[in-house]
Amino acid sequence: RAFGDRQALLIDGDSRVWRFDGASWLDYGAWKSGGFSSAIDVDAQGNVWVAGVGGAAKRSVATGQWQRYRVTNTSQFDTFCDDLSLDAATGRVAVCANAGPGVGGMTIFDGARWTGFNNSTYGLGGPWPFPTDNAQAIGWRASNGGLAVNPMFNGLREWNGSAWTNLNGMTTSLGLVEDSLGRLWSLGEYFSLRYHSGGAWTEVGITAWGQRIRVDPERPGTVWAATGHELKRTDGSYAFSRGIGDFPFLSTQSDTFSGLAAAPGGVAYIGASVQLGLGGTGGALIRIDADTGAYDVWRYDQGWPFPGQTVQPLAVTPDGRVWMQYDSDFLTAQRGLCWFDGTNVGVFPAPAGGEAQWGGMPHASVAACEVRDVPGGYELWMCCKSRGIAVLTVSNPAAVTALGCDLNPAGSLVASGTPALGQSMQLLVDNPLGTQAPGALPVLALSTVSLAAPCGVPVAGWHMDPLAPSGEWLVATPLLQLKLGAAWQGAQQPVVFTVPVPDDASLIGLRVFAQGALLDPSGVGPGLALTRGLKLRIGL
Repeated sequence: RAFGDRQALLIDGDSRVWRFDGASWLDYGAWKSGGFSSAIDVDAQGNVWVAGVGGAAKRSVATGQWQRYRVTNTSQFDTFCDDLSLDAATGRVAVCANAGPGVGGMTIFDGARWTGFNNSTYGLGGPWPFPTDNAQAIGWRASNGGLAVNPMFNGLREWNGSAWTNLNGMTTSLGLVEDSLGRLWSLGEYFSLRYHSGGAWTEVGITAWGQRIRVDPERPGTVWAATGHELKRTDGSYAFSRGIGDFPFLSTQSDTFSGLAAAPGGVAYIGASVQLGLGGTGGALIRIDADTGAYDVWRYDQGWPFPGQTVQPLAVTPDGRVWMQYDSDFLTAQRGLCWFDGTNVGVFPAPAGGEAQWGGMPHASVAACEVRDVPGGYELWMCCKSRGIAVLTVSNPAAVTALGCDLNPAGSLVASGTPALGQSMQLLVDNPLGTQAPGALPVLALSTVSLAAPCGVPVAGWHMDPLAPSGEWLVATPLLQLKLGAAWQGAQQPVVFTVPVPDDASLIGLRVFAQGALLDPSGVGPGLALTRGLKLRIGL
């Protein structure tokens, strides 16, 4: 590379760089061992840059030292990651990775740069002192800021930012999470569930081969864990467990559980693969309440609403959706990501030919999924086999939509504004038909629970329209609020209720159901008349 006035750079066959200064050749040293360099140049500051087999390098004009750059110290270097974990405190993402035989190990993303932990970081990463090429499970710890890792077949270790500690755990882990009490839980391969506290491991026990482990979002010190044959909720002492045999529609001889997603209120979702006979396979989605033992089930052989034949729950998000990977038998192009809110289903299909498409998934197989709250919504971070990491952003703007089947008259409950975080909105209660006497008392009920969708419960006599057989009761208990307003003055003179929305980011995506009523003790009209309902989604 010639430049300037009688200046030149040269790389020889051993990757040694030379500079001609107009009079003689200066030895700038080898930027790597071995041959096959392909390019050389100099920047405006005088730093020399080279590239070739094994990456690129920069020779600092100030120090004369070479800094090597390659995928192992500048990128997410593996597209087949087995697990990832999000650090709520710092925003960092830790990912299991494999940089090749004898290299290792894992990566950490801080939002701008990838830091590699392997044996080829060239001073720009962390150490990987384990005789294995990759990590199999990984999890941030909120209690101490450490990162728990299972280098494959090499026990459980923890990185504290400067050094590795041996946690003296089992050889293999299929999932690492920390509960709300600061205890580290590990789900093993076979008959293995345990937690680490006070420097020691306590075995809790679970049946069959481990699959997924999740932290319970509400109950202190509690996790959900799943194997192919058992679903368990436990804090180490308390335990709620269900096996294949606890569901009459499943066979202990052939059917298995798959996936796991934990929701508030002691609820979890789990999938099941069901042998339908003649070699066919169907699926079931089970929603189970650990507090009551009750469960709901959606089955493929009974016309379920999901694409594909089976589903594996991945996560429950703040808007109440359960996100799932869906799949089908071989040669059936029904694979991808979907969500379910109890009524509606949304689909992000995976490409049949393996190439990503707009609106679809990079790959149908999701090895790990974590949820991160962001302003205005949330993100799903997913390990997609052979395609690296996919991040799906779901926005949650504040919204108001109708609730129910319009048995109650239009204009009886109207929203002014939207339920935006930290703001106030107004809900207006009226009897637009004027079938009650002025002076009737208005009430407004707010709840996070609605009655039987989509049309609520009809109640005879609780109506504003004398020609209607019933009113439609839409909001269920327990109530968030029951507000009493000033006396109603007559038709087209609605009573205004001001509803403040707390400035709490954890409420983003929360659905609140609203319905009003007018109580008329005069006997002129209906004693209790229900308004229409509204569904409020808290957002920005």
